[in-house]
Parts: sequence; C-alpha cells; structure tokens
Amino acid sequence: MRDKLSKTVLVLSFIIMFSFALSFGLAEAQSDYPNKSIHWIVPVGPGGGVDSLTRGTASFMPAYLPNKVGIVVENVSTPAWLKGIDQLYSSKPDGYTVGTLITTVSIVAQLKRGAKWDVRALTPLGNMNTTYYGLFAKIDSPYDTVADIVKANEPVRWSIIPGEVEVLTKIAAKTIGVESSFVGGYKGSADQILGMIRGDTDFVINNAQLITSYSSEVKLLATFSLEVVYEGVQCATDLGYPELVKISEGTSLFYCCFGPPNMPEDRASILTEALHSTVTDKGFLKFTKRAGLTAAWKTPQQIRRNIEAAWEFYNAHKELLK
Repeated sequence: MRDKLSKTVLVLSFIIMFSFALSFGLAEAQSDYPNKSIHWIVPVGPGGGVDSLTRGTASFMPAYLPNKVGIVVENVSTPAWLKGIDQLYSSKPDGYTVGTLITTVSIVAQLKRGAKWDVRALTPLGNMNTTYYGLFAKIDSPYDTVADIVKANEPVRWSIIPGEVEVLTKIAAKTIGVESSFVGGYKGSADQILGMIRGDTDFVINNAQLITSYSSEVKLLATFSLEVVYEGVQCATDLGYPELVKISEGTSLFYCCFGPPNMPEDRASILTEALHSTVTDKGFLKFTKRAGLTAAWKTPQQIRRNIEAAWEFYNAHKELLK
C-alpha cells in the first residue's frame, strides 16, 4: 500500500513540476515578445498622409514596446491598397507584421475590386488619426450652410470622382433634397477641387482634413461627423437629417493599425497598449499637428463598429462603386 502511495505521490509531483515548468516557459515566451523588429506595411506610396503618419508612429512607438524593438516601414503600393493589404492578410499572425489602413477606403477597395481579403477579418490594434468627409463651396459662394442650399431651391452641380466620394455625394444630395447634377472626369481630389474653383460646379464632398490643408480658396460648410470637428462648422448631427447621421457613422475615416486575422490576444494587447501610449505621447501630438493630421485614439472595439457601419453603407450602394 505504501509503495502504491509513494508511486502516486511521485507521479503527482512530476505532473505538478511539469505543469509549472510548462506554464513558466509559456509565460517566459510571452513576456519575451517582441524580441525582433516589427514589419509595418503601408499599402500606398511614400510621401502622402498615410505614409507620413505611419513613419511618425513607427518612430515614437518603440519606446513603449517591451524590449524597445525597432519598427521597419515598407511601402507595398502597386496597385495601391490591394497588394499591401493582401500581403498583410496572408502574413503569419505572430505579431511581427502589421499594416496601416483607412477603414472606409479599404472597404470600398474590397467591394469595388473584388479583393480576396476581407477587412472585417483583420485584427484591429488601434487608431492613430481620424478625419471626416466635408462639404465644400468656393470661398466667394453665396452658400454658407446646408440650410442655405436648401432654401435657395435652385439646381446645383457637384464635382465627383469614382469610389466612396461619388457614393457619398450622390446619397447626401438626395438626402437633403436638392435638384442636382454631377460632373465627373476628374483625375483625383486636387483636380476635383480645382474644377469647382474654376466654376465647373458648385460643391465638392471630400476629405475635410485633406482639402482644408491645401486650399485656401474653398470654405467648409459642414462635416459628415457626429460631433463638431471645426469651430463654427456644423456636423451631421446638427443638420437635422437622421440619414446623414447614419451615413456619417459609416464614412468616418479611421487611420488604423491592423494585424493579420487571428492574432493571439496577448500579442495584440501588447501592440494596442504601446500604440495607445504613442498616440497620446506629447511628442507624437506635436508631430501630427505639424503634419496637419488629427491624432485621435480609437479602441479596437470602436474600429470594429466603424467597419461594420462602413460595410453596411457601401455594400448597400455598391452599384455606385464604378
């Protein structure tokens, strides 16, 4: 009996020791992350807002990472968005590959181009910058608010470019109930704005942060945001159109850091915590202000809600995504 008892005690001791060693080894392995440089993919070319924001974030973030490992930024930009996101999506979910995406832009790219990846399956880690679409008129326009456009009860012309801008413009024009025509053929945002300035059209809807930063010949009448972003400029909540509030939930532009699908929670949490500390860092805030960006932290849960709203809105109007 004693021999059996001794053997049982010995076996149990071995199991306990083995379990302790295993758990200690796992804890040690987890605490060792990250122990090498992190690869950060930018799915567009160098020099623009997404690239500048990513490189700025990557320069501040190592100070908040365990082991203070470096971050190597790479532009994977041909074709824009598709190749870079595809590379991120298919990367090993070990926490050593991340990427920057603008949530709504990425969803439009997915729907428009029939991408193999799904933005909704990626692992959101945190948001670094937020901007919104805005409604612009020429600086000398007689219209100062959306209410002015409606009260005038006159036909108006809108400049459009294919993609999310065209969708939002057509739905917004329909919602406020003005007789509208749409002028296309512009090569991009700058060309679109110049078209309005030279008198081709009356209004433009586009990225408020982008347009206000490079053109003094336009004025911002409203933003498609839930709260006031620019002093004295109405947001969607103030305009009195419930549909515009719903649209704004799905068109807000979150500049986010994502990991591949199925990232381990412990590693994702480490990156989220470091990213949060970076976005609230005084030096980082000064950097974004100089760069004309709006640093704004959003949690992974908030990012998921934005993605869900954007998917619902653009998928419902994907026939407009040419």
